Amino acid sequence: MNKLKTTLLSPGVWKNAEAFPRFSLSDEQFCVEEVKNSPTKRARVCMHPEQSDRMQEMFIAFDGATYVRPSFHKDKDESFHMMEGFGKYVFFDDRGNVAGDVRLGPYESDLPFYCRIPGNLPHSLIVYSPYAVAHEVGTGPFEKSNTHFPAWSPDYQSDADQDAFRRKYSAQPVTAIKGCQYERLTEEMCRAKPGVVSVGRADLEYLKSEVHKTTRK
Repeated sequence: MNKLKTTLLSPGVWKNAEAFPRFSLSDEQFCVEEVKNSPTKRARVCMHPEQSDRMQEMFIAFDGATYVRPSFHKDKDESFHMMEGFGKYVFFDDRGNVAGDVRLGPYESDLPFYCRIPGNLPHSLIVYSPYAVAHEVGTGPFEKSNTHFPAWSPDYQSDADQDAFRRKYSAQPVTAIKGCQYERLTEEMCRAKPGVVSVGRADLEYLKSEVHKTTRK
């Protein structure tokens, strides 16, 4: 399969240049390879055509040593699907105290592979594996000013400081993994409860087991 056609926007950032985009294993491998050339130790391909689009969708590769500075998006939710590798989202309150975490892995693992993060909630991703690849979706339009870095959020410049941040938060806290919390709306439909939402393979296996019980299957 041919690689996705892209346009380079800035170091480590590409934009899809096809009318009907798709993302394959070769594109994933391209992103992973380009991580080493990126100043942020991340490489991404944006699948949406314009920054003004209502849905901002991208595939991102992370180096295991990347530092994702704690931030939040004002009044905008986002979702994160871990495709390859392992990591953890850490959530903070307004003062920088840890409010919880969600460990993440690929679908084949026993960890959640999907996480939905509410707007206005400070968060940071810590990668455990040598690299990770994720599919991220957010609400547009994209405005750089809508990403906020709290005053307590360290803008580390040195590798030593970034390593210290990862060491501090990689081991603690460790919130117990639990199934998706939801309410049933109809025979076929459930809705996740407000707050951070995580979904793992066990949740989908449960949904599959419920299919034969519904009228429309």
